[in-house]
Amino acid sequence: MVVEIPFTDEVISDLRKRDTSLDEDSHAFAVWGEATKGIGPVIFLNKNIRDEEWFTQDHLDAIFAHELGHIHCNTAVEEEAERWGAELLVELGRHSAANLLLNRGVLDEESCKLLKLRVK
Repeated sequence: MVVEIPFTDEVISDLRKRDTSLDEDSHAFAVWGEATKGIGPVIFLNKNIRDEEWFTQDHLDAIFAHELGHIHCNTAVEEEAERWGAELLVELGRHSAANLLLNRGVLDEESCKLLKLRVK
């Protein structure tokens, strides 16, 4: 399930009680496990990013792939979610979206290099 809400100051303040890494520049976050028992995992997308000049379908794909990485790997570790998301996008042939993840500096240089070899 995906829920789009604007990440206002009030929303961010409430969310920080759960995850202190979230701020007004966060694009999305995922909730899974016991917290969503009965409804399944939920991705919350910052509705405000749709109005940004840089926003494209590739960005949305990269955001969702990263958040799905958290859910699939059952991890809060950013590098693990990023790697899984980039690998998924490469496998799906969504190379532009994969490159957005590979170029943002979350993954180590070696992981990026190996994945970029698969992006043609």
